[in-house]
Amino acid sequence: ISGGNVESSGEMNLNADSDGNGLGNLSIRNGGTVTSNDQTLNISANDVNISGALNSGLAATNIQVSDGGSIGLGLTSGNMSINGAELQNITASSLNLGGINTQLITVDGITGDQSSNIGSLNLTSSASDGTVNFIKRDSTFNSLDVSAGSNVAVQTNLTTSSGNFTAIADSDTNGAGGFSLLTGKTISTSG
Repeated sequence: ISGGNVESSGEMNLNADSDGNGLGNLSIRNGGTVTSNDQTLNISANDVNISGALNSGLAATNIQVSDGGSIGLGLTSGNMSINGAELQNITASSLNLGGINTQLITVDGITGDQSSNIGSLNLTSSASDGTVNFIKRDSTFNSLDVSAGSNVAVQTNLTTSSGNFTAIADSDTNGAGGFSLLTGKTISTSG
């Protein structure tokens, strides 16, 4: 999407990798906008480049890696990488990253300004060995919900500025997985 606007008055579905072979990427270039006018916005792609605006307003934006894979959020990478500047270009009541086939989500160094346009961030890595890791640098969100088929590992300080932090490890209830918080690190919530 280059320099133009894509707008919908109903639920919007953008699938950049319909055959799921891990080759289709979605790009919203600088000056481009995708707006769903308070309707759900669903994106499936191998990777995204969000230099323009992505706005579902009072509705959810759902972004999944088309071939399962991994997601890197912030100062880290994955099959799909969303850096802090790209995250700041997303406006949604809730942003749902990952899903049932996502293997790994890694988060590193998201600032409050970068996450301020998102009411609630929901990270889901529900594959049976799915893991969500918070690494290296501290992160801040309005509200944060995390679900992993196996492990949730917090190795940094986490802050939610206006809502709760919820974590579910071993979401597939197979008995393998757990929650860990690195010694000396804290989770601060205001919800």
